[in-house]
Amino acid sequence: MVTDISTLPILPNAPGWNTFSRCPEGYELFQIAELFQKNPRSIIYVAADDAALEAAAHALKFLDNSLSVLRFPAWDCLPYDRVSPRIDTMAERMATLSLLNSADKPYIVLTTVSAFLQRVPPKDVFGHLLPPLKVGQIIKTEAVGQLFMRNGFLRVDTVREPGEFAIRGGIIDLYSSALEFPVRLDLFGDQIESIHSFDPLTQDGLSLSNP
Repeated sequence: MVTDISTLPILPNAPGWNTFSRCPEGYELFQIAELFQKNPRSIIYVAADDAALEAAAHALKFLDNSLSVLRFPAWDCLPYDRVSPRIDTMAERMATLSLLNSADKPYIVLTTVSAFLQRVPPKDVFGHLLPPLKVGQIIKTEAVGQLFMRNGFLRVDTVREPGEFAIRGGIIDLYSSALEFPVRLDLFGDQIESIHSFDPLTQDGLSLSNP
């Protein structure tokens, strides 16, 4: 058994697997960051609970802010509860699953024991998501709104939280958990005239460039 952590080895026990022996709390994140940097491939880190997940996210950001890290939290309610999971929790879960489904690059996925055991939608669900929206594109407002709702977004009068969207005349606001700020699509008829981020508190625009 390994007792000296300064010489702690990574012991392969199967192709694609690594075993950490007597690993002090938190030290495994150093090894995960090193593994990902040397040989980029998707890694799933299963934390004990939400607090441990948050600690892992902060630690990896401190070690290397360029690491591609995704969070997959558990529902914050039990099955058959009288309340639904938080909108931002559902949005973050769907955003993570959508990015993993595209498989365009490897990620470090941070999750919890509870989230790891919970059911997820089948892969083919993510084949019908909204395509990228661009300036000059022609869209149908109500069709886009229906697509948002089918993908778990909640229609509101004013967008303030992740997982919400609003349609007001020639303006469509959308707050995805994959973005730091919500985005606003200004339409001229059915054509997207501009796309820019805005502050959900003041509703003021932050920039005129595409997010």
